Amino acid sequence: MPMAPKKLMAEEYPSRSVSPGRGSSQDTLHSNIVFQPLGYDVSEVMTLLLKDVLPRLADELVQLLVGAGEHRLAEQVPELRIVDRCRCGDDFCATFYTQSKPHGSHGAGHENVVLEPEHGMLILDVVAGSISCVEY
Repeated sequence: MPMAPKKLMAEEYPSRSVSPGRGSSQDTLHSNIVFQPLGYDVSEVMTLLLKDVLPRLADELVQLLVGAGEHRLAEQVPELRIVDRCRCGDDFCATFYTQSKPHGSHGAGHENVVLEPEHGMLILDVVAGSISCVEY
């Protein structure tokens, strides 16, 4: 039986504000957006719907997935939630997670879906049929 995620109190593991392209984890991304550190129960923290925050990207994802014959993934896009962002520190990285980031590899059931947008790149990490990460 899988272990239930540990619920952490704010005093044990406080949330942090972050901003893209800057090294300090204390920087502010947006005054009302706070990302929680890894190790949290995703269902109990604020998450953002992709279609509300980045509507053009959400629309483009649907179009590209339908065009690639990935209808089951396209159907997931309206409910995708941004739960965290990549913390690699590269100023060009805009990768974000729609599920908790794994500790290590995704393991069995992981595949990449490479899409071809007009500009840039879009790679989806799909785990057991669910979009878990958007790299762009």
